[in-house]
Amino acid sequence: MPHGAGHAECAGHVGRNGTQDGPTTRSPRARAQGFYGLDKDVRLYIIEPMKASAEFSPEPLGFFLTWTTYGSWLPGDARGWTDTAGAVRAPNHRLLSHAKALMQGAPLVLSQCQRQRVKETIQRHCEVRSWVLHALACQSQHVHVVLTATADSPATVCQQLKAWTSRILRDHGERAERVWTRGYSARRLYDTDGLMAVIEYVMECQDRPHHRP
Repeated sequence: MPHGAGHAECAGHVGRNGTQDGPTTRSPRARAQGFYGLDKDVRLYIIEPMKASAEFSPEPLGFFLTWTTYGSWLPGDARGWTDTAGAVRAPNHRLLSHAKALMQGAPLVLSQCQRQRVKETIQRHCEVRSWVLHALACQSQHVHVVLTATADSPATVCQQLKAWTSRILRDHGERAERVWTRGYSARRLYDTDGLMAVIEYVMECQDRPHHRP
């Protein structure tokens, strides 16, 4: 489920003395077991795959980023929604009505031409920034990107991709109002199994019955 607001991002493990863990003799399994004290999604989609994989890396192998078009996934949405802290919330009709009243433009559904422009812009920007683009899907109301950007954070990557794609649509006279929702979803991928799972999801599963990797 694509979310308009960003999930709480995973931070590196901090030792009891308040310093970041450096090189260690602990096994990847032991490092994984002590990595995060976050929500169940982090444990389910990141920690458990790390424990089971021999290909665990202490640094992210990639990011799985998702963001939505403006007005397409509002707070209170009947499909469920994600708040600014990353928690998944139940539908709330009253909240949804309030969010709709606050909108400053029409909801955006991308045309096939607009989707192609977004994809080409993301591909070009990844080349310029030397980010390794593993998978990309631009749907009518959301975008999925899987990439490796070793020198940049998910927030930086997402901010730049959203800004450049917004600009290209405006420059072509295809959207004068806001293009994207303010937030985004970001998952750091720490093992090859997890990376390959989201690549497959983005590349092959967009038109199948919905599931999450």
